[in-house]
Amino acid sequence: MFFDTEHNSARTVLATLRAAFEETARKMSAYIKCMPKGKQPTSKIITRTIIKLTDLALRLLTGRSRKLRNPEYQCDIRRRQVAL
Repeated sequence: MFFDTEHNSARTVLATLRAAFEETARKMSAYIKCMPKGKQPTSKIITRTIIKLTDLALRLLTGRSRKLRNPEYQCDIRRRQVAL
């Protein structure tokens, strides 16, 4: 329901998605800080992880399986909007 553009504006859906990403980033940052210096991931790995996470989020939100389970569900968010 939070990501359904039939119930919310695209702006609201993007704000909700952004809040979810921000929470994930805070948790990841805290986790990394707890790791020993030699075990902490490089910025390159972190960047690749973020890119993969945004791709996965978009696929989960707009994928066919979600629409099959919830025929009235609609999410008109595009990859470009999520990547910004």
